[in-house]
Parts: sequence; C-alpha cells; structure tokens
Amino acid sequence: MGIPGNLTSGTEPSRSSELEKLGFRLTGFRDWPVVRALHTLAGLGFRSVELSLDHPELDPETLTGEQITRVQAALADYRLRLSAVAYHPVSDCVDTAFRRQKRALAVAREFGASALVAGGVASARDSQGTAGLKALEDLVLAAEGAGLTVALEPAPDTVLDGMYEFANLARRLAGLPVSLTLNLGHVALTEGESPEVIEEWCSFITQVHVHDVIRPDPTHLLPGDGHLDLLRPIQKLRECGYTGDLTLDLYDIAAAPDEWAARAMERCRGLFG
Repeated sequence: MGIPGNLTSGTEPSRSSELEKLGFRLTGFRDWPVVRALHTLAGLGFRSVELSLDHPELDPETLTGEQITRVQAALADYRLRLSAVAYHPVSDCVDTAFRRQKRALAVAREFGASALVAGGVASARDSQGTAGLKALEDLVLAAEGAGLTVALEPAPDTVLDGMYEFANLARRLAGLPVSLTLNLGHVALTEGESPEVIEEWCSFITQVHVHDVIRPDPTHLLPGDGHLDLLRPIQKLRECGYTGDLTLDLYDIAAAPDEWAARAMERCRGLFG
C-alpha cells in the first residue's frame, strides 16, 4: 500500500550529519524574487528547497518554461537540491483547488521532482469534507498518469485534518502513488506523540516538515520556541529508515524571511551540533 520513498535499512546517521539534510520551504519568501531567495538560503547553509507554487513567480497557471529553466539554473548554481514541489490550496474552493493542483502536477514534472506535496482545502470551504477528499483522490489518480507521487500533508482545520483522515484516504487509494508528508508540528497537534505515528506510517513518509508549536495553537514556530522535543521524532525517523531532507516550514515570516531563516539555521545547529 503506497510507495515508499527516501527509506533504507541503513544505520542511523550522526546528529551533525542532519545539518547536511536541512531544507527550507519557499512559502515564507513569497515577497522575494525566487532566485534571490535561493541565493540567500544557500548562503545560510541550507542544502535543499521545497518550491511552493503559492509564490507569485511560481503560480502553476502562469509559470512558463523559461521561468522554470531560470529557477533550475539557480538551484544548480547554488548547489541546492529540489526536495519537492508543493501546492497547498487552503483558501481555494474545491473546484479551483483541484484545477490548480492538477496543473501543479505538470509543473512538478517539468521541474524534475518526484513528488507533489499537497494538502486539502480549509474545512470552512467544505464543511462535510466529501468534495475536498474526493478532489485529492482524483489528484492521486492524475498523478499516476504523470508518473508522480502525491505526498499528502494532513493539517489542522482542513479536510485532511489528521492521520485518521489520511489513513482512510490511503486505504481507498491502496496501490496508487500516494505518500505522506509528515509535518512534525501538525502531528503533535492532532495525534500527540509523533514517534508512534512514525513507527506506524514510516513506509509512507517521503517528505518531512519541521517547526515547533505551542499546543493548541497551530502557529508555526522556530525550533525551541514551543513545546516539542524535535530531536526525538527526528531520531525515530532515522531509526525507521527515512533518509530524506528535513524541511523547515515557517510561513508567516514575509516581513523578514532572511532573518527568520538565519535564526532557524542557528537553532538547528544548536539542535544537531
């Protein structure tokens, strides 16, 4: 059931090696030119980036081949890995979300990504959740034809609120290219202790988002500013065979994203050093 990704049976890496696996999600840099953002993240020591298609320059409905080539060249120049392409349609209506996420599949393929990180619309947009979850099912079916995986990310107050909703959806999509983006902050809010979730779902995890939280507030905080012992679930991920990147997910930082990214790197050096 599902497609395992970034998993091996190798030994657990050292804590210091985690710094070589650190990435940053581009959402927080939505007011910066993409190439400038990539240059800044590379200069701070981040090794990978998750391209968020909610950035104005990366809008899946207007993005051109020329723009894709320019971003690919910048990734190569700054030696940044592309961990995934993402599109979260939280504020869209269901029909708009599906249209844009389906286009995002094509963009992910053009970038050479293996997965599209995707979530559901806000619960307020679909109170029953039926249409929103059906749209995610259809997205996974479309991904199969495109040769991609959809790495679904449960998030509070969306139609894919937590692991219960993900489990039901994964069951219905058994054998299709669906995987899990594990957000350590989200899972702490909806499930409690994340090591147990990691043990149960490790074969599905292909992307990991990292931020701290103060329960029950869903605000994404810097590591160390909340209640979470982030090292514990990260160690469990490695024990279970996840070898992929750890992507810092700080989205409400548009006023000074470079400063927030620098502080995030400093915190991670303290965590893994």
